[in-house]
Formats: sequence, C-alpha cells, structure tokens
Amino acid sequence: MTESTKPPVIQTLLRQTAFSTAAIGAAQPLLAVASVVTNSTPLTKMHGGLGYVFAAGAVVTLVLAILWTRRGAPTMALKLALLVAVGAGLQTYWGLLSTPAPGRISGGVVGLHMGLGLLLAFGAAVLYSLARDTHRASA
Repeated sequence: MTESTKPPVIQTLLRQTAFSTAAIGAAQPLLAVASVVTNSTPLTKMHGGLGYVFAAGAVVTLVLAILWTRRGAPTMALKLALLVAVGAGLQTYWGLLSTPAPGRISGGVVGLHMGLGLLLAFGAAVLYSLARDTHRASA
C-alpha cells in the first residue's frame, strides 16, 4: 500500500484561507493610499469593507488552524493564526477610531493601524507558507 502525499482537506482549506487573507491584507495599503490620493469616498469605503472581510478571514483561518493542529500540525500555525485573528480585531477597532476626513491621513491611531495592517498581512502570508508544507501534519 502506498501512502498518499495529498495534504488533508483541512490543511488545504487553511492554505486557501490564509492565502486569501494575506492577499486582502496586501491590497489594503494600496486601497488606502489610492483613496487618499484621489480623495475618493468609494475607495475609502472599499478599504473599510475589505477590513471586515480580512477580519472574518482571519477568524476562519484560526478555526481551521485549530482543527489542523488537532491533527498533528505544528502549534506554531495555531499561535500565528491566533495572533492574526486577535490582531485583525484590534486592527478593525483602530480603523474605526482613525477614520479620517476625506482625502486626509489623520486620526489618533492611524500610524498604529497602518503598521499593524502590514504585520498582519505578513503573518497571514507566513501562515500560508506553514500550511503549504504537506509533511508537517498527519492525515
């Protein structure tokens, strides 16, 4: 009998959600800059809406990381998914606090919001990389 090298379904789903979350996180700075440069309210609203999608994706990724860890995956994936999910919640809150006037980058926590956003996108990308390794978890 040969052993399958195909990753478990949970690992595949985790990889896909982590990739999607990282892609949204990478698009967020571009949307934010474009909305400020063009003074576009629709782009600002799109940035905010994608922030909610990012946070939801981070929570789904966390649930999948919990399930994958129970199947023998490294606990680093779970810890990273937890950090990204909690950070996404904080990021969303700071985004609500730092909503600037149209065409301006202002607000009390906008620097924290921007810095954390970049870290979260990187964390989701690292999580995707962890989930790509099919030899880390048992079926």
